[in-house]
Amino acid sequence: MPGSGNSSLARSTSFKKGTRKPTNSGRTKGARNKTTLILKEAALLAAEACGEDGKGTNGLVGFLTSLAQQQPAVFGRLLERILPMQFRNKAETTGVLSADEAAQRLRERGLPVPSPFHKPDFARRQVS
Repeated sequence: MPGSGNSSLARSTSFKKGTRKPTNSGRTKGARNKTTLILKEAALLAAEACGEDGKGTNGLVGFLTSLAQQQPAVFGRLLERILPMQFRNKAETTGVLSADEAAQRLRERGLPVPSPFHKPDFARRQVS
């Protein structure tokens, strides 16, 4: 019966358990999907052509500036996707830093050092 899937042709060409994948079949390891690459490139070109005013002013930077001002939530999600790529380096420390060591590391990186954290004294609180 046509289309039943039980023909000898269908059985002879279907996948058999334990069969090895032919060499050079499929994408090579680490190769990117071509459609995704083309779509990303097109999106960047469109944003660059649009610019901050719809006429290409300041190119991609202008578009992103406009996006940040007009749609901050969307721009924030974009940053969430981009920033993790920037911070994929190994930590210089293994272990726990003292408060003074942590403050010094922050200063070395030009980051603000928070004021000392004061824990509430729960032992002195009176329960009503």
